[in-house]
Amino acid sequence: MKEIRNCFNQDLKEYKSLAISLIAIRSLAKNKISDMKILAGATNFSILSSLPDSNDFDADCRKFLENTINLQEVLVNYDNHQGVFEELVHAKIIQRWYEFLSQLFKYILNSHFSNQKNYTTSKSFKFDTYLDLSVDTGDNIIQNIQERALEKFDFLKADDKLKQIEKILNKNVNNEVKKKIKKHIIVRNTWQHNNGIVRKYDLGQLGDSKIILMNDQAQELQVKENEKLIITYYELLEVNRDFRDVSNILIPND
Repeated sequence: MKEIRNCFNQDLKEYKSLAISLIAIRSLAKNKISDMKILAGATNFSILSSLPDSNDFDADCRKFLENTINLQEVLVNYDNHQGVFEELVHAKIIQRWYEFLSQLFKYILNSHFSNQKNYTTSKSFKFDTYLDLSVDTGDNIIQNIQERALEKFDFLKADDKLKQIEKILNKNVNNEVKKKIKKHIIVRNTWQHNNGIVRKYDLGQLGDSKIILMNDQAQELQVKENEKLIITYYELLEVNRDFRDVSNILIPND
């Protein structure tokens, strides 16, 4: 299981590097556009200098790529969507967390049925699945049970997934850390389902009247109902650290 944890933590490092790279590219591009406007007096530029003679581009796509783009519109569009790169990386981290928990659960099932457990588990843990006499035989029943259990696990709520892993491994993630993990997932869901605007439902899920994020000055910012969440690089550092800490609690080195 340490290998699963190490791969997860390595991916977290790569996502942090990705965020830095995207932010740097964004900053360089913005400065370059400003330089073009000031030094060359340019107001437009083309996305591509030429297009291949291919049917892969439909008429609308070809027209878009052949047209020039107004530099001022580019800057305005950017200013209206600040944080979009950070949102992308944030969503990737949350998805990787789900994958990490599923990988752990799959490993636990495989090691249990193969009698190759090299870790201590809770003796009281139970996970319900079902027997299908129309397809289950002595040759495939173990594999079928594992597949059904994993499928059921993947459909659990995020909180319940973590609780299941905690219980199986006989570990305890304190409530303060759990609330942080829950907040990160709620932030992702709010962006996915409501364009980042905080709803009463989101606050109810968190059990609070506000969602606290790190702003672009590395200071805490309280976001309340009907206000918009802005994900910054400093918030990504918090997300990265919290998930890494939980992975190390579930699977410690000693």
